[in-house]
Amino acid sequence: MIDIDPHADILATIGGNDTILVVPKHVKDVDRCEQVVRARLGA
Repeated sequence: MIDIDPHADILATIGGNDTILVVPKHVKDVDRCEQVVRARLGA
């Protein structure tokens, strides 16, 4: 879901069976990336 419609603040993602690593473009954008992922997962 994250890779299909990439967000401008997200540089890369890596996913496994039960884990997702989201890499922001800038360290200062960590909170914004978390908000994007939570919104897309409905959390």
